[in-house]
Amino acid sequence: MTDVAALVTVLEGARLWGLELDTKFRVLGATIEPDPAAHPVQPAPEDRRLQVVLHPVNVVLASLRRRMQDGTVTLETFTEAQLVDVVDSFDGPVLTGELLDRPAPTRGEWAPRWSMEGRAQVPDGRTHSLTVRLTADGGREFDFYATFDEVVVRDPDGNDVALAG
Repeated sequence: MTDVAALVTVLEGARLWGLELDTKFRVLGATIEPDPAAHPVQPAPEDRRLQVVLHPVNVVLASLRRRMQDGTVTLETFTEAQLVDVVDSFDGPVLTGELLDRPAPTRGEWAPRWSMEGRAQVPDGRTHSLTVRLTADGGREFDFYATFDEVVVRDPDGNDVALAG
């Protein structure tokens, strides 16, 4: 198990290569590539990718929008199976901002409704949160929020990676 506070150093400035949600097992996986100086293994390996596994996940909220030049906003809906493709379409953006333990967005904060929304009917999975905001050319915006209790970080070979606390 990884200390969630230690995760901040690895996430900030990392490239996000993917998000994958498994609703059956309530697991969210994020594939990131930390900055070499922030990588938990030093010297940083040639393949710097890490899999950040968050579980159990309770709340998932997402908003995929396109802002037109005239100011109108188009909301796109998608399923959890399409989450990988949605994030992939942003082509490895760098994560910035307040990523962990932010309050949940309110309905209407990102768009009039959610592109994707899911809530487990059990009380666990609410201790921490991950918030990701991505932007791309053409006015595309993606906001993602998920709550979880625990995090595990793994290298490309599936070995657990310890983060400095």
